[in-house]
Amino acid sequence: MPSSSDGNTPKTRSTEPPDTDDVDTLKADIEETRSELGATVDELSDRLNVRKQAKAKAHDVQQSVSERPGPALGAAGVAVIAAVAVVVGLVARKRQKNKRNVAAKLRRSLPKPPKRK
Repeated sequence: MPSSSDGNTPKTRSTEPPDTDDVDTLKADIEETRSELGATVDELSDRLNVRKQAKAKAHDVQQSVSERPGPALGAAGVAVIAAVAVVVGLVARKRQKNKRNVAAKLRRSLPKPPKRK
């Protein structure tokens, strides 16, 4: 037989039938490998599922916020106050503009004073 490059001779298959213990061990190894392969495929499938990843991330954020309500509510409170301030400012601006329009309409509707000589 030719020898391999590392000096070892290649293994040959035995013509003797394998022991039953070896067959049982091989079957157990095959089942274990199948189980590990199935778990690996499931994990890869989960990692590639974008919708599932997004839901998981949203759930993680929700849990994080519920565990630490102080800073999250503080930031939310600031955002709400800012939004209310913007709305109040817009309403005040609109009312002021309407007052000017009403005053201009009243001035136009009043009779013009007579001209002085």
